[in-house]
Amino acid sequence: MKVLLYFENQKMIAKSGIGRALSLQKKSLSYTDVVVTTDDKSTDYDVLHINTYGIKSHRMVKKAHQLGKKVVYHGHSTYEDFRNSFTGSNLLAPWYRRYLISLYGKADGLITPTPYSKTLLQNYGLTQPITAISNGVELAKYQYDTHKVRAFREYFQLGDKQKVIMSVGLFLNEKAFLILLN
Repeated sequence: MKVLLYFENQKMIAKSGIGRALSLQKKSLSYTDVVVTTDDKSTDYDVLHINTYGIKSHRMVKKAHQLGKKVVYHGHSTYEDFRNSFTGSNLLAPWYRRYLISLYGKADGLITPTPYSKTLLQNYGLTQPITAISNGVELAKYQYDTHKVRAFREYFQLGDKQKVIMSVGLFLNEKAFLILLN
């Protein structure tokens, strides 16, 4: 099987969670028999895996369907994530919800990063299969390192016994927290 991983505006989103998903998806698929391309001009693929929400992404889905290809949409974003995320977001949120439903509704299947997101998308009335698969992290980057912990504690003037709560990702109600106990 050959998968076209499509990320609209890759340079602009490279540092975001969605942007990092590209390298993680490519790395994960390298351990399988799946062949990966990111060439959006190609028609030589079996499944289009879309990760972004712009007009070009919408066109890619339409083109894939015209070619008889299957489409998987990665539901990185929800109305609930968007709402309260920046000044004015609540004014745009209802439109954004309708837009996401329109995009996600064109997919043959959906992937979401959490069971919570899966439930939200199901509540939007989307009826295609929805699978919750974590975006994952590169564990090697998060290995315990005594020197980094010491430097962190010194920089923020924290005592050895003080507990620290850190957010991973954007600070949204839907995100999880890690507790640093050391």
